Amino acid sequence: MSNYSVIKKAETETAYINLCDDGIVRVTFKKDKEIHPTQVQENFDAYNHLINGNMYSFLYLPEDTTVVYSAEGLQFSKENSAKAFQKICTAVVIKSLAHRMIANFYNLTFNAKFSYKVFSDYEEAESWCKDLYKKHHNL
Repeated sequence: MSNYSVIKKAETETAYINLCDDGIVRVTFKKDKEIHPTQVQENFDAYNHLINGNMYSFLYLPEDTTVVYSAEGLQFSKENSAKAFQKICTAVVIKSLAHRMIANFYNLTFNAKFSYKVFSDYEEAESWCKDLYKKHHNL
């Protein structure tokens, strides 16, 4: 694990969100929550409040083994994520092979305007996010 400090943080019904000094917004989804369009929008609003129009890498982690989006929540996220808040990239850490396959399929249908990658290893995901943040900001 790397060494970073949390600059700002927020909590929503479904997530803990930390803006960190290494250029990564770390989003940990809470256990036993189903994410519907209302919760997706609540998370988008929290992201926008924290990043204040700046570009960061986003690293998503489930608190347990999975994140459960309703069909409507997934569709809302798919339709609105690219324009809802600015981001350099999205890394998702998923340990389960079945869930990684679903996340990769989602990526194929998403057509995002930013880099999106699924990882099984947290350190690899974090390193990728840092690298893209540095490249984007010429650091």
